[in-house]
Amino acid sequence: DAEGRVTMFNQAAATFAGRAPQLGTDTWCVTWKLYQPDGIPMPHDQCPLATALKEQRPVRGLEGIAERPDGSRVHFIPYPTPLYDSAGAMVGAVNMIVDVSDRKRAEVIIARHRDEQAALYAFTDKLFRASSLTDVCDAALEAIRRGLGCERASVLLFDETAVMRFVASSGLSENYRRAVDGHSPWTRDVVAPQPICIGDVAASDFPEPLKATVKAEGIAATAFIPLVVEGKLVGKFMAYYDAPHAFSQAEIDLAVTIARQLGFSIERLRADEARRRAEHTSRLLASIVESSDDAVVSKDLNGLVTSWNQAAQRIFGYAAEEMIGRPIATLIPEDRTNEEVLILERIRRGELVNHYETVRRRKDGSLIDNITREGRDRQSVRRIQDRA
Repeated sequence: DAEGRVTMFNQAAATFAGRAPQLGTDTWCVTWKLYQPDGIPMPHDQCPLATALKEQRPVRGLEGIAERPDGSRVHFIPYPTPLYDSAGAMVGAVNMIVDVSDRKRAEVIIARHRDEQAALYAFTDKLFRASSLTDVCDAALEAIRRGLGCERASVLLFDETAVMRFVASSGLSENYRRAVDGHSPWTRDVVAPQPICIGDVAASDFPEPLKATVKAEGIAATAFIPLVVEGKLVGKFMAYYDAPHAFSQAEIDLAVTIARQLGFSIERLRADEARRRAEHTSRLLASIVESSDDAVVSKDLNGLVTSWNQAAQRIFGYAAEEMIGRPIATLIPEDRTNEEVLILERIRRGELVNHYETVRRRKDGSLIDNITREGRDRQSVRRIQDRA
């Protein structure tokens, strides 16, 4: 009526409100509690229907949230419209309420998906530019917090003693990191480890000392996400929540995607480091070979020269550019050609050819007595010591 008392409602209104309004007693609206779209409480006498009655005009374009007595909430759009008698006097108002909860949930899902995709895109871009484990972990922590909506995160990797250690974290105290350092829900040799999500730490089956440590840090929910490289568990990342959290399948799928990208990046960094070490070793060996007083020559299994150091040039008189790509038989006298055939056969079988005395021919045609040792590899390395 004109005073705002509820005089009539249908069953749909009672279902919406989660209660049966008291006719003639309840005022302004049928709901138990009201909130603005941003969650700020809305007094009943400031609701859209109250505005329509007080200002004697229809109210449109507003939204609200109704809370039922059981605590559930419903998003709605009201359409309050004043009613007038034949003399033009306002006698009350009618309010049509449209439940838009499904639409709101869809909007939240779409927005969440958009945020997840943005987080993944930013993560992938930063991984592409990362040149160190620190860069990779910093990008991962940001992606975990942003993508999973958690307050804190960490990355842990197995060390050389197979103990899980923190390598990066955000928002965790030093005492907490020290207390849980080394903890892992999986052993290192586990096959296909799966994510473990704890929605409520207080209700979990954590050992009591661990549970007390986690709760003391203010962590109410957490997730353990395995990091796998080439099929082997190498570590985990953790997501921490300050309140109990219901993990959705979409969140778990996103966490696995982040873990996969993080694992790929760790694998790439390790491969790069191995390559750098191999290149350093190769340069070191090349330097040693080049500075050796002995002729060091490498050849392929067809007997073609592939490398030729300075000592070989000094001993045999051929420059590297003259010998590389030519048969090693160039150095072998005619009466010893079968010797090279037998040596190559042994190398192909993977045998090691020990030191042996032989004769080789210099560029000027002169012969030289030497001691030769053949390496055992797909590419033979020959060390020739001048006995002159």
